[in-house]
Amino acid sequence: MGLPAGAATTASRVSVVIRGGGEDTVDSLAVAPASVPSGSVTFVVRNKGRIGPAKVYGVANNLLVHELVVLKTSLPPGKLPRTSGKPGAINYTRAVEVGRVAPPLVVSPLRTRTVTLNLKPGHYVLISNLEDDYLRGAHAAFHVTG
Repeated sequence: MGLPAGAATTASRVSVVIRGGGEDTVDSLAVAPASVPSGSVTFVVRNKGRIGPAKVYGVANNLLVHELVVLKTSLPPGKLPRTSGKPGAINYTRAVEVGRVAPPLVVSPLRTRTVTLNLKPGHYVLISNLEDDYLRGAHAAFHVTG
């Protein structure tokens, strides 16, 4: 049975926590729940990223910005095509953002931001795609059911 005309629906709420940063570290992107019904989905994104130890490059408590990118794809999270920076520039490896459903949501260090998207049924991959975040493991599968 459907909702009466004009009735409001409640968005599914999804927690995303992004951790990590710095050279030779592992990043992570955790999502809970990993599956929601189609429709309005609110992602609550917390950035717990920090670059390495207390002092990096002579700067105390150097923190790292992360982002949430939502991609609709049939590929597994760690198998997205990748691209590298231009020769002569800082050479970061990023995932190719084919199937991106909205602009990236940039989240400052130790902050929380939200975004609400209307998602159709299917398989999605959530990533942080700044610098080498994706390559270091900041990705997770996400499913939207019909």
